[in-house]
Amino acid sequence: MAVAPYVNFGLGVNFYDSDSLNFTKGSLIAGTGLEFKNISKSFNLFVDAKYKLIASSTGNIPCFIFTAGLKFPFH
Repeated sequence: MAVAPYVNFGLGVNFYDSDSLNFTKGSLIAGTGLEFKNISKSFNLFVDAKYKLIASSTGNIPCFIFTAGLKFPFH
């Protein structure tokens, strides 16, 4: 089993809609993770953590996102 670390960066758009508040804001995202290759012949496992900063005029909104999943390679 091979382990491949990775780093990712991105931009996002966040939509919020409720009875009293409605807005769309931009965000910056930075993260890192590990991909566990060859767990089986048909899939790889990955886990990652991201820091997200939503830009707001009343103060930026930070949050953390943790994700795990399966990747199915097509050969």
